[in-house]
Amino acid sequence: MADFNSYVQMFLDYLLKERNYSVNTLIAYREDLSLFGEFLQLFNLEIKSVDREHLRMFVSYLSRKDFEKNTIARKISCLKSFFSFLAARKHIKKNPASLISPPKRAKVLPSFMTEEEVRKLFDSLPKAEDFKTARDRAVMELFYATGLRVSELSNLKMKDIDMENQLVRVIGKGGKERIVPFGIPAKEALDKYLAYRRKHLIEKKNLGEEYVFLNVRDGKHITVRGMIYIVDRLLKNLSSMKKLSVHSLRHTFATHLLNRGADLRAIQELLGHSSLSTTQMYTHLSIDKLIDIYRKSHPDER
Repeated sequence: MADFNSYVQMFLDYLLKERNYSVNTLIAYREDLSLFGEFLQLFNLEIKSVDREHLRMFVSYLSRKDFEKNTIARKISCLKSFFSFLAARKHIKKNPASLISPPKRAKVLPSFMTEEEVRKLFDSLPKAEDFKTARDRAVMELFYATGLRVSELSNLKMKDIDMENQLVRVIGKGGKERIVPFGIPAKEALDKYLAYRRKHLIEKKNLGEEYVFLNVRDGKHITVRGMIYIVDRLLKNLSSMKKLSVHSLRHTFATHLLNRGADLRAIQELLGHSSLSTTQMYTHLSIDKLIDIYRKSHPDER
């Protein structure tokens, strides 16, 4: 297993230093490869002797552990990248995962809010009367206005915000940069928050802090986990609504743009998707809306 562990570390170092993968992605890959390491130990296999049949056994092994199809597909995708890396670096002769097909992913449409639900959400937020309430309002407004990933919002720095032109500069997956506009409500919320932010940093003697969103306790950078906690707490105020998560705001952003006529490729650029096929899942949501309108409006459906 010594070879396997050293290969895993080389692979993760490559993803971090050369491909600029996020910390969350690296954690997920490490967990996936750790599970594969358990499988190798269980069947007394060395990494260099793994072939296609062994990988098919691993898929069955995951199924018996009751992993969902989407989870298995992600783990197989990780292994494909891992073995491709090993083959490219000549650590193995060929990639045994190249012809392995993961189970077909279940099609899961993301949860999102209607425009009326969004209005209720912002009406339910506490008034921005201190650092914490101003920060929370700015977080929610900017999430909905830009559709950023939670990691992107957490890692936003002061130099990335152009308040005059209402733009944010985002470094997304794979280190790709994009520019995303935001509207007046987000600008107003940010203006109010940034005034409180400066006072907070003076109080905490931390004026050199470069990140936009900060903790109440020490005035330091809010982690992704902390950002998720803030959003989940505020979404729980809307207990009458459907089950929502931090990702629902990103999905809501994209769905509302599509429903109001935005071009799919423009939405792809704003979301930072590398492939249009990823963005196309939102067309299903739009089609559902069209079907609902049809059934409510067409004479034959009365």
